[in-house]
Amino acid sequence: MTVRAEKTGFWRSHYAVTLDGRPAATFDSSTWRGGGTFETRDGRSYRVVARRFGSHYELCRVLGSDDVLSEPLAVAERVGRRNWSISESDGTTYRFRRRSFWGSEQDLLGPDGMPVGEVRRLSVWRGGARAELPRMAEELQVFVVAVVICMWDAQAAGATAAAG
Repeated sequence: MTVRAEKTGFWRSHYAVTLDGRPAATFDSSTWRGGGTFETRDGRSYRVVARRFGSHYELCRVLGSDDVLSEPLAVAERVGRRNWSISESDGTTYRFRRRSFWGSEQDLLGPDGMPVGEVRRLSVWRGGARAELPRMAEELQVFVVAVVICMWDAQAAGATAAAG
């Protein structure tokens, strides 16, 4: 299943997410505090919560209109490092590895350590991502793409601050 997240405007951090070309979710990233929110096509709302300076993210369901969050459904750890992972609340763990030191591509690794999926940048200029993430639930695929977009945004903001 192919996941695509495309920016809906040049200056905004709003993404339209599709699964195999079908609209699946919208994602709003919060560049200044990390994380963001997304809503799936069936109306369920989720929040991606950034913790520990953007190296730890949690996927929580938004319960009701009071912004009450569920316990984490999945947790991404060591984001931004060469090797990082996502663990679901049932104990299932997905391992990722940045393909190269200078690159932004992320490989989903199988039990044998070989790549079985990937997340790639759509465009250096416009942002966005394309992912192949087999055997993952729809909301988890959106979470992976959202975490990677947040990581790329944080890296870009850090590079801009260092240059200025």
